[in-house]
Amino acid sequence: MSKTVAIVQARIGSTRLPGKVLKEVLGKPLIHYLAERVGRCQLVDQVVYAIPDSAENDVLEDFLQQEGRTVYRGDEKDVLNRFCRAAAEAKADTVVRLTADNPLIDPAVIDQGIAHFYALECHYLSNTVERTFPRGMDVEVFTRALLDRTGLKAESSYDREHVTPYMLQQEGGGMDQFRYLYDASEYRLTVDTQEDFDLIASIFSALHPKDSHFSLESILNLLREKPELVKMNQEIEQRK
Repeated sequence: MSKTVAIVQARIGSTRLPGKVLKEVLGKPLIHYLAERVGRCQLVDQVVYAIPDSAENDVLEDFLQQEGRTVYRGDEKDVLNRFCRAAAEAKADTVVRLTADNPLIDPAVIDQGIAHFYALECHYLSNTVERTFPRGMDVEVFTRALLDRTGLKAESSYDREHVTPYMLQQEGGGMDQFRYLYDASEYRLTVDTQEDFDLIASIFSALHPKDSHFSLESILNLLREKPELVKMNQEIEQRK
């Protein structure tokens, strides 16, 4: 039976907002909420947190282990190699790539991606190539075989750091994508700057006390009701 493993890319270091994954909202760090949400996925068999092996990330490993999470540590810059080794150790057949920058990720969106991936029998599927989901709901699903081939072939530092660009550029067929019900790509729900964090904190503070399982649609309803929230980070440009 095929094993689906979600690998969450996480680290302490960040140029624009250092330590962001452990910044607290309502008394808990962001990665706690991410782990809660990813843990509710119905189609994920195991979740692995792939973090760098540098000393500054010891505190991140300590926190994750205290919460009972599975951690794999590997090269800080060669994230592709980190993914390959984490997937091998977990004996994954299918890999779901997630990042700790996206603590609002909706488990239903992850499950939707996985279901589409298996239904289409493709090698790679995402909702990021043609964006209709908000940034921060990013899901990539690919076969372990494709990941291993990429690990052997990709040579540039960019491809090694960002894991999947080589797949999209070199593999050709077997690629597909899934889309949201409508175009909600104008919304930015990822954490890269203080402005991003302030928005995400506001969303958690408004929704989590009432319903810890709040959905993407609940987030979008809140942003439509309170457009001032959207303005908090609308000037932030995504790093290339």
